[in-house]
Amino acid sequence: MDPINACFVSYPHLGDPDAEQFVTRFVKVLRTRLALQCRNKPIFFDEDRLNGGDFIDQKIATELCKSACMVMFFVTHNFDRDHPYCAMEYLAMKALEAERLAVLPASLGNAGLIIPVVLKGEKHLPAEIKDTRKFHQLSTVRHPRDFAKLAYVETFDKIAERIAALHRAQESSRAIHDCDCSAFCLPDRAQVDAWLATHHVTQDAPFRKGGAR
Repeated sequence: MDPINACFVSYPHLGDPDAEQFVTRFVKVLRTRLALQCRNKPIFFDEDRLNGGDFIDQKIATELCKSACMVMFFVTHNFDRDHPYCAMEYLAMKALEAERLAVLPASLGNAGLIIPVVLKGEKHLPAEIKDTRKFHQLSTVRHPRDFAKLAYVETFDKIAERIAALHRAQESSRAIHDCDCSAFCLPDRAQVDAWLATHHVTQDAPFRKGGAR
């Protein structure tokens, strides 16, 4: 298999060029902090989605399968019925997680392979995530450049530490290496729609730069 991704960043298309700067800046800072913990380990970030592309192809499924974990960049409309790709990615990693945690050290199982990072809309985080997984809160960020501020470095370092630990454990095990990621598929639309019907929450106004609504 090709080199394992340190993580896969899942995020919604925010629908506004200024708003998109939040996710690109977040990934840039995360890469910098992760490099201090594990050198030259790739982060998969689908930049095509920034241009409005909602198309889910086999490349996304393969890269997700090749990733040691998934960082979920969460805003109010991650789990949108009209744009279900974030839900597809979440359910796909959840399925991989169930297989991989069975062969990874028990000490890694507390938070699993999905790392939610909430920028906006904590009340929209489904209970199955909020009640069972540790998530990181960045709701006080008001501008993309804020991510680089000292006040948030500790949060980024905690995320990076978790990613590095999961990457090391899976790189040294057969959890990913024995998997044929070229054949891995995302869940079908019917499965995703059923999950969204159960976990959908009425949405706030669209996210905008500067925290305005």
